[in-house]
Amino acid sequence: MHNHTTRRRYAVLSCVMLLALLLVCVLPVLAADTVKEQIPAKNHINIQVANSDGARFDLFHNNTYYIKFDGGGLNALHITTNPAEPFGQVTNSTSTSGSFFLSDTGGRGFDDDLILMLAVQGKVPDDFKVHINSSGYQWDPVPVLNQPPDKNDLTYVDGALNETFTASDFTYAPQAWKPAGLANYPLIEGEDMKDPANTYSLLFVDTKVGALGSNSNLSGIKDSGAAKVEYSFDNLKTKTAFNTYAYNNMSNQGQGISWTNQVSETGSSGYVVYGSESLSDFTPSNTTTLDPASRSTPAHPRNGNNSGAAPTSSPAAQHPSGLMETITGWISTLFHSLGLSGSP
Repeated sequence: MHNHTTRRRYAVLSCVMLLALLLVCVLPVLAADTVKEQIPAKNHINIQVANSDGARFDLFHNNTYYIKFDGGGLNALHITTNPAEPFGQVTNSTSTSGSFFLSDTGGRGFDDDLILMLAVQGKVPDDFKVHINSSGYQWDPVPVLNQPPDKNDLTYVDGALNETFTASDFTYAPQAWKPAGLANYPLIEGEDMKDPANTYSLLFVDTKVGALGSNSNLSGIKDSGAAKVEYSFDNLKTKTAFNTYAYNNMSNQGQGISWTNQVSETGSSGYVVYGSESLSDFTPSNTTTLDPASRSTPAHPRNGNNSGAAPTSSPAAQHPSGLMETITGWISTLFHSLGLSGSP
């Protein structure tokens, strides 16, 4: 009887040790890559926002917005460095902190809510951070088709979004195009979409404010009704682009998102920041802004030394000791339950 019990214990322990070995080999591999997904189509999809408090208009109770985009939608929404220039421009910057505005020039004159998209080229470093602060007007959507809000119903909110996002907040990758009324629409002006290096990780955030344009017929409003976005990056290595989308409750396009900034041909606007390892690709533009530090710091060659390179493995893969301690604890507990105080 004693021999039978001992054999049974040894059999159980052998299985446990085999399982532990498998976990040690497999779990770091699984932890090294956070699961991402590609956006499935250019329109008629829902996109997830990364805000800790969710979407402002959470109609589906899952913190997503519906991208409808049955055509057009490229002429009304812009990114600009000056709200007095609402049609915007393409800005290339080497500054890891700055600000820009989201403006509307469309015929309906307003957007109930603005969604900001951040596209980071390649793999997002594990120590990456971006702080985003948005300010602008809020109002309750008017339940009348294309009717702008009354000025008395507007509330200007400083810091409507005031949050830091990290690598784990990026949901979509690898991505070379953005949702739009046109298929295969680029993320950045001049993007070579056939170049495999031009793949990005995407993050969507709800700014929690809208935009009011001149066609809203509202005068005396701050920043001509544009929403202000302030950003600050930590550990930005590669090229990064901001895009914007507009959500409306009632419009000729129905309810949802059917507008984004144009990034191709005449009328393009956007905001691109070049990280430490992409400065050799920096292309000046009519609205170029430079980080003062970059004026005296030579650009890092694309394939130069890797002293500032992003980690190639996740924290879990870099610190297997924590995983081993967990597994050891499991085994120790099992030993105790089998009446064994040590290894066989």
